[in-house]
Amino acid sequence: MDDGVKVIGEQQIEVLSLEEEVVARFTYHLEEAGDVRHMLISAAEFDRGPQDHHTHWMKTVLRAQADMVTKGLHVRDHDFPDLLGDVNAFHAKYGQEYTGKPRALPHDLFDFRVKFHDEETNEYRDEQINLLDAIQRKDRRDILNSLELQLDALCDAVWVLLGTADLQFGRKAFFEAWRRVVKANMAKVRVEVAEDGTRNSEETGRAPKYDIGKPPGWTAPDHRDLISDNAIFDEVFGVPAQEPEFNGFNQPA
Repeated sequence: MDDGVKVIGEQQIEVLSLEEEVVARFTYHLEEAGDVRHMLISAAEFDRGPQDHHTHWMKTVLRAQADMVTKGLHVRDHDFPDLLGDVNAFHAKYGQEYTGKPRALPHDLFDFRVKFHDEETNEYRDEQINLLDAIQRKDRRDILNSLELQLDALCDAVWVLLGTADLQFGRKAFFEAWRRVVKANMAKVRVEVAEDGTRNSEETGRAPKYDIGKPPGWTAPDHRDLISDNAIFDEVFGVPAQEPEFNGFNQPA
């Protein structure tokens, strides 16, 4: 890895013996290289004395795996696609790639994208009528056809939404914003309403049966640092903003 690679986090795992004693401790370093995040594994010195050959073997395996990760050669149970990377490659192929700062989309492009969003979402929604009818008629062919169309519509909807994100904000900002949204969402709770009407989360107006809500003390992700240096400020004010500013003063998180 280059010396300039930024360490963005660190996690530890411990290896236990059958007697549940710690026999080894390993540190996972999370490092960022461009738009790609790698998990690098470094074996920490264990503070319980010299390590035996079993620990040395584990260190060797983990370090080899770390090297494979950094080179993109690691084996995964599932080969998940790089969704936004695929969309970015699509834009580049057809001469529509955007590599600038976060921006406001041109008016005609904004209208085009919003109508595109609605089109794909409506395709998924509208096919539900046909699916329910096919189920009622117990028509295997039509059930399969409707499921296929809904699956395709969902793929198209995700493609279009990610395309808009790519054209307005770029991959790096979107990836980091996504990471923060994931962290915030995982801190939410399944909504529960007691018999007396009290809730374990904020009121959302949605049916509690499927709802995930914000518990007391929940903090929304803050993305202002990701978009403070943007094309709009460059054009309107003539210089990039040094800090996130709104209406001329720094806003609290």
